[in-house]
Amino acid sequence: MIGLIARKIGMSRAFLANGEAVAVTYLKVSPNTVVRQKTKEKDGYDAVVLGMEPKEWKTRKGNTHTRYKFQKEWQVESLDGFETGKELTVSILPQDSKVTIMGISKGKGFQGVMKRHKFHGGPGSH
Repeated sequence: MIGLIARKIGMSRAFLANGEAVAVTYLKVSPNTVVRQKTKEKDGYDAVVLGMEPKEWKTRKGNTHTRYKFQKEWQVESLDGFETGKELTVSILPQDSKVTIMGISKGKGFQGVMKRHKFHGGPGSH
């Protein structure tokens, strides 16, 4: 089983034929690129590393490098069909399938009341 990296767009609700409201999450799934493969011989297990939102830059020597904003590793049973550089889109998932979503928090650390609850500082003097 392999998944794709996606961004959450928003939440809404959909109505079934019997009138029942169901919560839905809208996702934007950009094409994912196979960044690298991990093999049993080298790493001890088979896995595919997917990347989303590539950023390319050139060095002074003229070489082109690519980094991905998001990367995620998926363990797979077989590496067939996952060549490095191949793009995976949402078309590999069956239509109307349930998916498990994991979010990544930005991690804001220990916040004070001014930032967390929008409290304002008192007057600057007295």
